[in-house]
Amino acid sequence: MEGQAYRSSYETSGYERCYYLLVARPDRSTDHHSNQRQAVLKSLLGVLVASFALALTPASAFAVDRLVEEAPTGVDAGDCSVSPCATIAYATGQAVSGDRVLIGNGTFVQTDAIRPVDKSVEYIGNGPANTVLTANGANNFLQAGMFRFQWNNRDYAVKNMTIQGLPSTNAGSALRYAVYAQPTHPTPAPTPSTYGLDLVFDNVQVIGNTGSPAKTEIAVYTAVSTGTASVTNSTITNVIGNSLLFEQQQGALTVSGNTIVKPLSSSGAVVAVMAHADASNANPYNITGAQTITNNTITAGAGVMVLAGWPYTTGFGTSAVLGGLTISGNSVDKTTSS
Repeated sequence: MEGQAYRSSYETSGYERCYYLLVARPDRSTDHHSNQRQAVLKSLLGVLVASFALALTPASAFAVDRLVEEAPTGVDAGDCSVSPCATIAYATGQAVSGDRVLIGNGTFVQTDAIRPVDKSVEYIGNGPANTVLTANGANNFLQAGMFRFQWNNRDYAVKNMTIQGLPSTNAGSALRYAVYAQPTHPTPAPTPSTYGLDLVFDNVQVIGNTGSPAKTEIAVYTAVSTGTASVTNSTITNVIGNSLLFEQQQGALTVSGNTIVKPLSSSGAVVAVMAHADASNANPYNITGAQTITNNTITAGAGVMVLAGWPYTTGFGTSAVLGGLTISGNSVDKTTSS
C-alpha cells in the first residue's frame, strides 16, 4: 500500500510517471514495472535521437522559395513565399540565407545590381527562353554587374535564365558583368587568401550589349576566392573581353559544356585563369583546387588562357603553383565570327 500510495501521488502526468519508474522507486520492481521502464526508456531514446537529428539538419533543408512574377500578377508586398512579388530586388530583400528566388516568365528590367547582402541565395529562372533579365540603361550597371556577390563564406547560384545587355547607343546601358563574384577583403588581399564564396552558374544565356562597339566585357568574373566556382551548360555571345575570367580563384573551378561565341576583333581570351602575385610581385596566389576546362565549344579569335604568376603591378611576379589542371575536349574555331 505504501508503494501504491507513493505511486498514485506521482501519476498525474507522463513526466511524473517517468520520474517514478526511473528515479523515485526503481526498487519497486515487478515484471510489469520492468516492462514499463523499458518502454519509457525507448520512448525517451526516440525523442533524443529525433532532437539530435533536427539539430544536425542543415539550414537549407528549411529554405523558402521566394516567388517573382511580372506585374500585375506579382506585387511587391508580403514575403513572396505564397503570393509572388514583382521585382527580384524586393524578393532578394525578403530572402534569408539559404532561400531560393524563383523567377517566372517575362522580361525583368533591373534598375540596379542584384546584391544579396550577407546571405546565400539561389536565383532560378524558368529557362533561358522564358526568363530574361536586362538593364534599364542606368549608369550604375557600368561596373556593378547584373548580379554582384561579395560576401564571404556564402553560396550563390544563377540558373535557367537569360541575362541580356542593351544597345550600346543607349549611353548608360553598358553591362560590364553578368555576374561579379568576389568576397570583400583587405587591399591588397592576403596571400594565400582566407576569403571565399561558392558560385554556380548553370544553363544561362548571356547576350552582350549589341551595337558598335559592344560593351559587355565579362560574362562571369570571380576573384580572390578560396571557394568553388562552376560555369556549365551556358551560352555566351557578343562579350568583348574575357568571356569568363577567374583571377586568384584558389578553390576548384569547373568550366564545362558551354558554347561561347565572341567577335573575332575583340581582345582577351574566352576562358582566362590567372594566378596573380601580390603587390610586391613576390608572393603568388597559389591555386590549390582542381581547374577543369572541358567540352566547351568556342568560336572566337582566342581560346583558353592559363597564367601562373601574372603580376599585380608591373613585370612578371613569382610563378604561382597550379593545382590539378585539365583542359580537354574543347572545340575552338577561329574562322567564323558572331
